[in-house]
Amino acid sequence: MVSSGVKAVFSGHYHRNAGGRHGGLDMVVSSAIGCQLGDDTHGVRVVAVTADTIVHRYHSLEQLRARGMDEDLRKLLKT
Repeated sequence: MVSSGVKAVFSGHYHRNAGGRHGGLDMVVSSAIGCQLGDDTHGVRVVAVTADTIVHRYHSLEQLRARGMDEDLRKLLKT
């Protein structure tokens, strides 16, 4: 995958956030928005992909309700 230019693999429905890095490839697992296993709160992962970078962050539903999405992600999504 890395030899093809793939930089990250995203998956979900694991009911908790997880991930790692192997051979230059980021593997990101997002929690479910509903029933959680472990300490993660209910939420969503926002991913912004540009020509230069991939930025991702998990936002709890409480954070989104209170403050909205982080400003740096909001700016990347507008470009």
